[in-house]
Amino acid sequence: MSWDMTLIFFVLAVLIPWRGRVKMKKLLAQPQVGTMERLTLYASTIAFQWLLAALAAGGQLVYATCSLEPEENAGVVEKVLSQEPAFRLATTSELVRQHPHLISLFDSRGYFRTRPDEHAMDGFTAAVIARQGSM
Repeated sequence: MSWDMTLIFFVLAVLIPWRGRVKMKKLLAQPQVGTMERLTLYASTIAFQWLLAALAAGGQLVYATCSLEPEENAGVVEKVLSQEPAFRLATTSELVRQHPHLISLFDSRGYFRTRPDEHAMDGFTAAVIARQGSM
């Protein structure tokens, strides 16, 4: 199965719905996991990589969180992209060309961000990931 567009939205408690499906012992045995927060980030990275593998040629994945914390957003995206050379972060110019009405919400690296103090809404971060050569 492959998809043309996928949205992956993580919350801090991403493992709560997974408990019955993820082999917790295997995850907890990972040397880089020491706290629940780190375990959650590890699980989101694994899910992110799995969804990228299911992305159709020319497809896009939107990784989104209801957080402004770099380690939950750019940190996860950049870590995964460093291990997945077939994918890249969409550039700001590509995103503005596709969504000119959202120009004020894209930062210089191509991340979509909303902030309560600037946009009168909750803080969210999103990144559009594309297979190399698409967009």
